[in-house]
Amino acid sequence: MKLVLGVLAAAIAAAQVAAQGWEEPVYDIDPITDERAFFAFANTADVVHCGNGKFGSAMIILGCVAEELRMALHLSCGIDPDLPSLFPVTIRTDSDDPMDIPFWPNDESSIRTGVDGNAYGIAGELSRARKIAVRWPHFDSDVTAVFDLSGTRSARRIAPVIEVCGW
Repeated sequence: MKLVLGVLAAAIAAAQVAAQGWEEPVYDIDPITDERAFFAFANTADVVHCGNGKFGSAMIILGCVAEELRMALHLSCGIDPDLPSLFPVTIRTDSDDPMDIPFWPNDESSIRTGVDGNAYGIAGELSRARKIAVRWPHFDSDVTAVFDLSGTRSARRIAPVIEVCGW
């Protein structure tokens, strides 16, 4: 678990200074268990309005830990501490129909979803998407973040995460 948190923290730190689109994946192997952890992350194209007069950035993280696909969203201005234990996050890729995915609070600045029947379908859509819009509840309103993934190397950068998970 410490490996996962360390790799995730490194990915967040690196992404906060990175450009938009899928960035170079972060890869690590636990020296005790030999479990592989692989994370790809993408930043928002524009500033995100967080409510209460605050603005920030958002990052989407797609990871494979112990051969399980996981997805998280990080918001630089924090996550509403009053979110219920499980709530819907709406995700839309390109011009496809929006889909609601169950997420739960992870810590004070991120939310996550685990593996369910939709995880690999979502990963496939994310790997092909040129744009992803994400909306989730935040204080008195919703936060909407748009990720521009149209870069030429973008799809190649997410592919290793999906491959490590055996998708």
